[in-house]
Amino acid sequence: MEDKTIKKEIDLGNDYSLLVFDDGSVQIVERVAELTEDMLEELKEALGAEETKSEKKPSKEEKPAKKDDKKKDKEPEPEGYTWADLKEMDEDELIDLIKENSLDTDPDDFDDNEAGLRKAIAKEIGVEVPAKKK
Repeated sequence: MEDKTIKKEIDLGNDYSLLVFDDGSVQIVERVAELTEDMLEELKEALGAEETKSEKKPSKEEKPAKKDDKKKDKEPEPEGYTWADLKEMDEDELIDLIKENSLDTDPDDFDDNEAGLRKAIAKEIGVEVPAKKK
């Protein structure tokens, strides 16, 4: 891919893009917001260790990387959410939260059960769900 210039990028969804190059060739790529150690090592080998000195940490606006089943180490969880924040969210906002943070909670498991979905998200991101008062 040397000496090629990206002419156009088409978002295919699910963190994939189609790149169209100036020579007419195309390539599908997966976008990542965070480099894993394996990815970084491959990049260093491909570019040479000196070219990766200016490693960039992802900004808060970038989407988090998808979970890698091989690595269940410390994955960043969405921070700053409280139970009150989750209670204010409607179902669409809860689903957006799941997608934006690549959570494992599956909204399809909670059809017509917004409260159950909210509790599952809270459990996954470490937000304490208050006990029901009798």
